[in-house]
Amino acid sequence: MRSKIGSWGLVLAMLAIPAIAQASDTLRERESRAIRAYTGADRVARSDGYYAQARDAFLTGTGSISALTSAWNKDALAWMTGWFKAFAIVDLNENIPYTDLESNLNLAMSEQETSLWKLKDRARAIQDAATEARRLLDLATVPQDIAELAAYTDVLTGLAKREAELRQAITDVAQIPMTKLPQLEDVRSKSHGIIMGRLRAALIAQARYPLDETLAAVQAYLDAEAVVEPVVARVTAAENEMNAYTLNLQIYHADDALATSRATCNDGKNALSSVHGPAAYLNAAKQRVNQLCSAIEDHYNALASAGLPRSDIVFQYVNTAKAGIRTVCGGATPPVSCERLAVLAGLGTGDLRQMDDPHLRFIEFGFSQAMDAAKRRGDGS
Repeated sequence: MRSKIGSWGLVLAMLAIPAIAQASDTLRERESRAIRAYTGADRVARSDGYYAQARDAFLTGTGSISALTSAWNKDALAWMTGWFKAFAIVDLNENIPYTDLESNLNLAMSEQETSLWKLKDRARAIQDAATEARRLLDLATVPQDIAELAAYTDVLTGLAKREAELRQAITDVAQIPMTKLPQLEDVRSKSHGIIMGRLRAALIAQARYPLDETLAAVQAYLDAEAVVEPVVARVTAAENEMNAYTLNLQIYHADDALATSRATCNDGKNALSSVHGPAAYLNAAKQRVNQLCSAIEDHYNALASAGLPRSDIVFQYVNTAKAGIRTVCGGATPPVSCERLAVLAGLGTGDLRQMDDPHLRFIEFGFSQAMDAAKRRGDGS
């Protein structure tokens, strides 16, 4: 598809030349017509470029919207079947102490709650990717107001139709995870009920543990873990993110993440303080969250207080990360973002030391975004 429409701007410009040259207008009028024709051709070429980027974001590579959605569907199915592990535990087929039963159930439920939180987070990420792809399509709007290209209206209309079809496809596919989230919540709620029902039946049949006491303890745990596990998952993700930024020397990414992480920590601690449930379980969760939140601050301070100028930190980040350019841009059809990467990778310490914070931030984020885009596109080239 790209090879068929990639040169439409040049084609339209060349086709428009004879009409311009044969016109019986004055030289100034002919020059004006030529400028408008070439301007229109350039607009068509740029539209095609943005269209190609949006199409790649939708279809190409393991980081594409379609691939991410397919992986999400697969993992959502795995999450639903994962409940059978919890069901098997409460069937009490193993003759083990109650503390072991509690530990096994805790592990299984933690996996389910954490996986559900990740599915929700990934669904939002797919939506964000779709928003960015549609933004590219907004830039790809095919010009219909160039009189000198009027003879090629059918071609331009075809390009516009193709863009509209791609926009709809992006929206439809990216929406799939979000439409399924309520179903997953329903499965989760019903699975809690199934756990209690099967546990009651097993306790009555085997009398392995005290009936009322065990049911009350497990119900209290289920109520608590529905709040606790998502909190721990969010704070863990925040700590992992900050750790990655500081290891990669992405100081401006770390700046932004710090405020978000602190809010995540505060919200998580407040949520845990209002939860009632097994004391040992809640205390362990609170301790874990405190450790993670302290680690976030430590990671950030280690980089921010290193004593290096921010220009040097940005240079070191780009200089280290640019080693990956050859891998993602070495194919026969390198991604569009490789041109941007080449420009940014060419900046030296002298260039960066002349820049203020907003410009250094632009360099760091620009390089990161371009590298991410190249990796997504490069996976499928």
